[in-house]
Amino acid sequence: MSVVPCRDYVARLKAAGADVALTEYPDAQHSFDTPTSPPLVGIPKAQSTRNCRLKEGDEGTILNAATSEPYKLGTDACVATGAHVGHNPTATAAAREALVRFVQAVLLQ
Repeated sequence: MSVVPCRDYVARLKAAGADVALTEYPDAQHSFDTPTSPPLVGIPKAQSTRNCRLKEGDEGTILNAATSEPYKLGTDACVATGAHVGHNPTATAAAREALVRFVQAVLLQ
Protein backbone atom coordinates (compact mmCIF):
# COMPACT_ATOMS: atom_id res chain seq x y z
CA MET A 1 0.00 0.00 0.00
CA SER A 2 1.17 3.50 -0.75
CA VAL A 3 1.60 6.08 1.99
CA VAL A 4 -0.45 8.57 -0.08
CA PRO A 5 -3.86 7.44 1.26
CA CYS A 6 -2.45 7.74 4.78
CA ARG A 7 -1.35 11.30 4.04
CA ASP A 8 -4.82 12.10 2.71
CA TYR A 9 -6.48 10.54 5.78
CA VAL A 10 -4.25 12.44 8.22
CA ALA A 11 -5.00 15.69 6.38
CA ARG A 12 -8.75 15.03 6.73
CA LEU A 13 -8.37 14.23 10.41
CA LYS A 14 -6.34 17.40 11.04
CA ALA A 15 -8.92 19.46 9.16
CA ALA A 16 -11.54 17.99 11.51
CA GLY A 17 -9.48 19.08 14.52
CA ALA A 18 -7.94 15.74 15.47
CA ASP A 19 -4.55 15.60 17.20
CA VAL A 20 -2.81 13.30 14.75
CA ALA A 21 0.60 12.92 13.16
CA LEU A 22 2.05 10.76 10.42
CA THR A 23 5.69 9.74 10.42
CA GLU A 24 7.28 8.41 7.25
CA TYR A 25 10.59 6.59 7.28
CA PRO A 26 12.77 6.79 4.14
CA ASP A 27 13.29 3.48 2.34
CA ALA A 28 10.93 1.68 4.74
CA GLN A 29 8.87 -0.96 2.96
CA HIS A 30 6.40 -3.45 4.41
CA SER A 31 8.22 -5.56 7.03
CA PHE A 32 10.72 -2.77 7.63
CA ASP A 33 10.59 -3.56 11.36
CA THR A 34 10.92 -7.35 11.03
CA PRO A 35 14.54 -8.28 11.72
CA THR A 36 14.05 -11.76 10.25
CA SER A 37 13.12 -10.26 6.87
CA PRO A 38 15.82 -9.80 4.24
CA PRO A 39 16.93 -6.22 3.50
CA LEU A 40 14.80 -5.75 0.38
CA VAL A 41 12.94 -8.24 -1.75
CA GLY A 42 10.85 -7.58 -4.83
CA ILE A 43 7.67 -9.62 -5.17
CA PRO A 44 6.61 -9.15 -8.80
CA LYS A 45 3.27 -11.00 -8.53
CA ALA A 46 2.14 -9.41 -5.26
CA GLN A 47 -1.04 -7.38 -5.47
CA SER A 48 -0.80 -3.77 -4.37
CA THR A 49 -3.42 -1.13 -3.65
CA ARG A 50 -0.91 1.68 -4.18
CA ASN A 51 -3.06 3.13 -6.98
CA CYS A 52 -6.35 2.76 -5.10
CA ARG A 53 -8.13 5.58 -3.34
CA LEU A 54 -10.94 4.14 -1.27
CA LYS A 55 -13.80 5.80 0.56
CA GLU A 56 -16.60 4.64 2.80
CA GLY A 57 -20.08 4.51 1.33
CA ASP A 58 -23.49 3.87 2.80
CA GLU A 59 -23.62 1.27 5.55
CA GLY A 60 -19.83 0.97 5.59
CA THR A 61 -19.45 -0.18 2.00
CA ILE A 62 -15.91 0.41 0.73
CA LEU A 63 -15.91 2.21 -2.60
CA ASN A 64 -13.31 2.96 -5.23
CA ALA A 65 -13.14 6.75 -4.86
CA ALA A 66 -12.42 7.23 -8.57
CA THR A 67 -15.48 5.30 -9.75
CA SER A 68 -17.76 5.37 -6.67
CA GLU A 69 -18.37 1.67 -7.36
CA PRO A 70 -17.95 -0.99 -4.65
CA TYR A 71 -14.29 -1.90 -4.28
CA LYS A 72 -13.57 -5.42 -5.55
CA LEU A 73 -10.83 -6.89 -3.39
CA GLY A 74 -8.00 -8.13 -5.58
CA THR A 75 -9.77 -7.53 -8.89
CA ASP A 76 -10.58 -3.81 -8.84
CA ALA A 77 -9.14 -1.80 -11.74
CA CYS A 78 -6.96 0.18 -9.32
CA VAL A 79 -5.10 -2.91 -8.06
CA ALA A 80 -1.53 -3.13 -9.35
CA THR A 81 1.04 -5.90 -9.22
CA GLY A 82 4.54 -5.80 -7.85
CA ALA A 83 5.65 -4.88 -4.36
CA HIS A 84 8.72 -4.72 -2.17
CA VAL A 85 9.23 -5.86 1.40
CA GLY A 86 12.27 -5.90 3.61
CA HIS A 87 13.92 -5.05 6.88
CA ASN A 88 15.40 -1.60 7.38
CA PRO A 89 17.41 -1.43 10.64
CA THR A 90 17.67 2.37 10.59
CA ALA A 91 13.93 2.89 10.19
CA THR A 92 13.24 0.18 12.77
CA ALA A 93 15.41 1.93 15.36
CA ALA A 94 13.80 5.30 14.61
CA ALA A 95 10.29 3.85 14.91
CA ARG A 96 11.09 2.18 18.23
CA GLU A 97 12.59 5.38 19.62
CA ALA A 98 9.53 7.35 18.50
CA LEU A 99 7.21 4.81 20.10
CA VAL A 100 9.06 4.96 23.41
CA ARG A 101 8.93 8.79 23.38
CA PHE A 102 5.21 8.72 22.58
CA VAL A 103 4.35 6.22 25.32
CA GLN A 104 6.46 8.11 27.87
CA ALA A 105 4.80 11.40 26.94
CA VAL A 106 1.31 9.92 27.23
CA LEU A 107 1.85 7.90 30.40
CA LEU A 108 4.05 10.36 32.24
CA GLN A 109 1.91 13.47 31.75
